[in-house]
Amino acid sequence: MKIFPISIEDRGFFWTLCPFTGNLLKYKTLPHLKSKPPAKISEALTVCDDPYKCYMSAEVSAGSFSKQTQFLLERMHSRLQLIGNKRFFLSRLYASMRQPLFGTTQSALNAISKLPAQQERRDKLCLQRSLLAIKVSRSFPITGVIFIGVQLATLEMHAWIIEDQSQPDYEDRSWINYRPILAMSY
Repeated sequence: MKIFPISIEDRGFFWTLCPFTGNLLKYKTLPHLKSKPPAKISEALTVCDDPYKCYMSAEVSAGSFSKQTQFLLERMHSRLQLIGNKRFFLSRLYASMRQPLFGTTQSALNAISKLPAQQERRDKLCLQRSLLAIKVSRSFPITGVIFIGVQLATLEMHAWIIEDQSQPDYEDRSWINYRPILAMSY
C-alpha cells in the first residue's frame, strides 16, 4: 500500500501525519513531502475538497454471507482493535495482507457496520473500520483511497474511504468536517 502525506497550513504552521507512527506533526516551515500525488489520490482529493461533488451512498445490503465469513470478519476486526491506533504501522501492515471477502467496498462497509463493536463504538473505530474494509474489499485496490483527516481546532482525527468519486460508507457523514492529512492507496 502506498502512503501519501498531505501538508496542511493553518495559522502560520504546517501540519502533517507521520506515516509510521500516525502522530500529528506540526512544523514552522513547509516539510519536504512528495510534491504531486498519484492521479487516483488527486481525483479523490477533489471529492474531499468539494464534497457536493461526491456521490453519497445509500445503504446497500452486503448480501448474504456465510457464518465462516462473519467469523473471519469479526476475527479480523478484533485483531485490528487489538493492534489499535497507537501502532499505526502495524495496523497498516495487517490491513495490507488482503483477504477479499466482498466484491465492493460499499458491501464490505455495510457488513462491518453490523459488527457489535462497530455498533457500540462506531465513532471511535473509524480507522479500524476503514482498514478492515480495504482488507476485505475486492474493488478497493482498483479505485479506492483511504484518507485520514484532522480537525485542527480540536486535533480530532477521522478515517474514511473515497472510491470511484463516492463515499461508500452510508453511515459516515462526518468525513466532510475533516481536512485530509494522509492518503493511502494501492
